[in-house]
Amino acid sequence: MSLELLLLHGVKLRHASYATKPTLWEQPQETAELICEEGSTPAGDSMTSGSNDDESVYMGSMVPFEPDYTTPCNPAPIRLDGALAARRNSGHSSAQACVESQAQLPKASTTFASVHAPSTKWSALPKDPSIDTDASTETVTFSSLADALESMVKLVGITTSGTPMQIQIHLEPVVSALQCFGPQLLPRLDARTSAELLCLFGKMSDGEDIPKPRSSSQEWGQGRGKYWEEVIMIAEAKEALGHVFGKKENYWSMRAYLEQAKSYDIPAARQVAKAYYLRLAASTRSDPSIIVPYLNIFLVCPSKPGFGEALDTLCRILGQRNPHRRVVEIFWRVILVHNGTLSPDHKTTILYMIYRRLFSSQFFALRERSISSFAIRDLVTGFAASLFPCYQEHNLPDGLLPWVQKVVRSSVNEGIPIDDRFKNLALIAAWILSLESSDLPELWHLPNSHEWGAVIGLAILDRRIRSQPVGSSEKEGLKDIARSLWRLWADIPAFDKPREVGRVVAATFLHIATRLGDGLLLDPCLKYISTDKLMTVSSAEEPEPRQVEQLFGMLSQCILVSKGRVWTQTLSLLKDTSHSPIHLSLYLWRIFQELGAQNAELAYQFFRECLSREIPVSPAASILVVQNLALEQSWDKVATILQEVQISGTSLELILEIVLSSFRTSRQEATTPALAAAVGEALLSHFSNTSVPSRLKYPIRFFLPIMIASQHPRKTVEVLEVLLHRNPTIFSSRYFIRVIHTLFRRRQLALGFKVFCLAAEAFKSRPVIVSDLARKTKLALVRAGAFKLASHPRMTSPIHRTLRDRIVCLSLRRPAYTVGQSIYRLIPALTAPLTRGPVKLIAVHVLLQNRRFALARQLIGQSYSQLKPQDLTAIGNAYLHGHLLYWNKRNGRLLRHVVRSKNFLAQKYGFVPDRVTVNIVIKAMLRWRVYLDSRNIMSLFDHLVRKGYPASERWHTANDVPFGTLPGEMALDLSGIQQGLSFKRHVRPLYKMFIRELFLRKNPRAAHRIVGILKEEEARAVRAKEHRERARRLGIIKKQQRERTLAKKRSGSGGSASNDQ
Repeated sequence: MSLELLLLHGVKLRHASYATKPTLWEQPQETAELICEEGSTPAGDSMTSGSNDDESVYMGSMVPFEPDYTTPCNPAPIRLDGALAARRNSGHSSAQACVESQAQLPKASTTFASVHAPSTKWSALPKDPSIDTDASTETVTFSSLADALESMVKLVGITTSGTPMQIQIHLEPVVSALQCFGPQLLPRLDARTSAELLCLFGKMSDGEDIPKPRSSSQEWGQGRGKYWEEVIMIAEAKEALGHVFGKKENYWSMRAYLEQAKSYDIPAARQVAKAYYLRLAASTRSDPSIIVPYLNIFLVCPSKPGFGEALDTLCRILGQRNPHRRVVEIFWRVILVHNGTLSPDHKTTILYMIYRRLFSSQFFALRERSISSFAIRDLVTGFAASLFPCYQEHNLPDGLLPWVQKVVRSSVNEGIPIDDRFKNLALIAAWILSLESSDLPELWHLPNSHEWGAVIGLAILDRRIRSQPVGSSEKEGLKDIARSLWRLWADIPAFDKPREVGRVVAATFLHIATRLGDGLLLDPCLKYISTDKLMTVSSAEEPEPRQVEQLFGMLSQCILVSKGRVWTQTLSLLKDTSHSPIHLSLYLWRIFQELGAQNAELAYQFFRECLSREIPVSPAASILVVQNLALEQSWDKVATILQEVQISGTSLELILEIVLSSFRTSRQEATTPALAAAVGEALLSHFSNTSVPSRLKYPIRFFLPIMIASQHPRKTVEVLEVLLHRNPTIFSSRYFIRVIHTLFRRRQLALGFKVFCLAAEAFKSRPVIVSDLARKTKLALVRAGAFKLASHPRMTSPIHRTLRDRIVCLSLRRPAYTVGQSIYRLIPALTAPLTRGPVKLIAVHVLLQNRRFALARQLIGQSYSQLKPQDLTAIGNAYLHGHLLYWNKRNGRLLRHVVRSKNFLAQKYGFVPDRVTVNIVIKAMLRWRVYLDSRNIMSLFDHLVRKGYPASERWHTANDVPFGTLPGEMALDLSGIQQGLSFKRHVRPLYKMFIRELFLRKNPRAAHRIVGILKEEEARAVRAKEHRERARRLGIIKKQQRERTLAKKRSGSGGSASNDQ
């Protein structure tokens, strides 16, 4: 059939598809049948291939949009309009003369929408907009043919050097030009320009090979569309003009017709695509970029023409030594999809190719390499790799490859019926393509293929369970499948099941039984592990110990689901004396890893059970258990491990690092006394002869105050002394002050003084630091009332003493008139502008201790204008509290004196009361024991709760207050207090006063209620402080990360600047 007849029946009809694009069921089939009847070429006819067959066809590795011009074009150009006129008048004689040098193509329709009857006019209507383009984009129109021609020439000029965005911008005008002036425009293009355009439209339509711009990942894809219609239009024009097609033009023309056949199922388009495929060089037809699209179209349905020939082509390519993976996937898809529709001849062809690959020595063989571990999926991949080497991704261990090859060969043995052999191939195809088939249970129960069906079926079931959650409705069905697979595996003789394969299969069954909760499957699996001695290692080399480790890991997963028999079976397997210590340590580590990740309490119980059965637990396993317990803050169990397990050396350091770092992260204020004692003993025993590593310095420094708060202050001081003996510079002066204050808050004054002595010994070469420590310790002891201890810390000589030091020394003397006189002589220095408020506060305290109230008022009056508001409030509160230090005024007189003094300070010196002032006034009220009985005290406490003092609702009785008193029984005006509540400075001292006074008034029930409220609020305050500390730590970490990022940016910019220079 001549090419002109092909053009008359099909080529012109492509342009009618722009007007309408019917769906597949709307195609005019009678027209397609008419065309095929008039001039269709048999599928087996050979075609004359284009020139330059010895060169490789264009694929994605070539330079984009660069067609090949090695093939010469016709020397004399033929005008397309003359050919069209001849076609209108005489049918096909003129056009036929134009293509005598071309290889003849079979007659085919080349429309994208449908095949219509030949028309006398070649019309090109606008095509539908691409889904990737903006719907609001307007189509560019041209007023003349010259403008359209100019746009095409411009586009061809920028294909070699233009950016993707520039090409996209100039592409749409060219598409519009083809729509408007296609019949008149294409004959005016030379062969080079038309070839450039054809390859450009082909590249733009092929999404896989489109180059991506470096600057923006979106600018290329926004306007991209499918331009296969334009490729066909240009190819038809070149055929009509008699241009000789190069390898790239043949390739893109074939792709365009294949896309047409795929979209609209036009038989004639398949024949044209086949003709272009046969034009390509025989050496390049098996390339994946060519053969994959071709086979994807021709292997759609066995009943369509060309299927047998395409299947022969596929088997011929698969008969090569190492076929490409994309081609192999087409083969598996044919096997799986057309399993029931292939004819016996087709199945015979496929099986012959498989048999030849398996039993011929020239093909690729599996490489043996010892690996650490493998799973059920690696076995199936080994089956596939025995057939095609492109699946050589997971190598199997030595000694297992003969069994794999035996199983694969037995699955396609000639003694098995053809249908059964083909079902075996369909089963592995379902695994490779990750598909699920309703016929799978029938596939893996085939006779003479138990190993093949059991392993592949188990792998498919395991992947199904791992990939998505199992619903309750489908559990029973999956359980039945798992049990049938187990029966299939159990029917295989023991000598046909290598121990390595048995371990993998048993581990997979255990995982499935755990996920499905199938106890009926779990029991035979445990029996199989024991009877076949799967836990016995014949060789100490890999991968056997790793396989046993994986099997113990699966047993651990079963323990999480059903503890009973699996627990006992696992312990008995671990008790086996055949395990070497190294392997036993590996197995226990895996068990504790699996158990601890899900249930740290269960891991601890298993740990204790191992110790009770005298199973040696390695330090690495102990560390793992401690780590999981620390994550859940089960400190009592961690203390038990530290006390009962003999751990030393680096392992003990790792455990201490885990425990202490947990407190550093959680910022807890205290812990259990048992853990504090255990950690203290571990620190004493390990670091008595060893220096502290740098990674443990900060965790230890953070944990020692926690030990003090956990009822072990004496052991804390012992640890401090031991650490200083080996590491004199481990602690800073600020840290010593922190520890001393922590001890003083717990009323451990002697231990605090001992810590000061240790600090003075550590910093004896730096007298300034020792003097500062002595001054701060002395002041803290004075505030605590330990005047005898406060006289011991020696400071520097009197010449170097500051004003504050002199006042602190005066506070140590017994109350006497001379002390007040000494303070009086220091008033000029105290009222100096540079004297700070805290120094004046200490002076006021000393004066009040010596009952020099007038001198204290004089000091306040001479310096109040220089004080900050908060310092003035603190000094005023000290003055008011001084009246409560002595009992010369009681009851109403004391309260009256305190209130009048407060008013005096407020009116004359601008004193502003705060919450501490409220506590002082309430303390004076509670001293009036004749007037305030327990009923009035409870009413006053309820009044404070109404005013915002904390008491949770669970302590409320009636009237939403703890003691249920009515409002107004006891009132205290707090409207002028704007300061917030602090538990440490305001709530705790106030509630302790109420508790003391209620006990003195013989009302322990009410006192215990306030004790409960105080403990609850104290715990809440501790949690709030821990939360603030954690937030502060996270803020510091984020700040450090920002600083590192900025430093990297600055260093990067500096480096680039230096490079530019």
